[in-house]
Amino acid sequence: MVLERIEHLATDIIKRTGATTLPIDVEAIARALNIRVAPFPMDNAVSGVLLIDSNGVPTIGYNITESRVRRRFTLAHEIGHYICHVKQGDGSRVFVDKDFKVMFRSKSPEPGEIRMEREANAFAASLLMPEFLLLEMVTDKEFDLNSEDSIRELAKTFDVSVGAMSFRLLNLGMSASYYNNQFF
Repeated sequence: MVLERIEHLATDIIKRTGATTLPIDVEAIARALNIRVAPFPMDNAVSGVLLIDSNGVPTIGYNITESRVRRRFTLAHEIGHYICHVKQGDGSRVFVDKDFKVMFRSKSPEPGEIRMEREANAFAASLLMPEFLLLEMVTDKEFDLNSEDSIRELAKTFDVSVGAMSFRLLNLGMSASYYNNQFF
């Protein structure tokens, strides 16, 4: 699934559910999609899980020990699996999202698994930090997108981690400087 299609799917869901105020209410979106959301005690290496029961009802479980911004990203990621893979008929009926290092240690990932994880991550970024709202935010105010303070302010407004916001801005071609200074 190409990134433009993923962006379109996320934007459509945001607009269809009316969840256009910031920060995006990812739990309200899950409810609107008839997806149950429940905290689960999980191994520290597991962030979340998407289960589809025998009646076709989806449930997202998230790790209660993780930070709020991480839980929000996990919910959006699992919604991404549901929209991009279950609804599109691509993939299994259970998605367990582990830390890549842990998952890769136990077995080599299949190319399809890597693709689905990347798509779910792209969907989560598009859902939590929609391009149209980011553009509106940065054009309405004077943001220096190469400034750590500006990126922190955007991350706080969208209720995501600074790292997630940095990746999103980089992927949208809006900023690279802060990301490069922080992670390389």
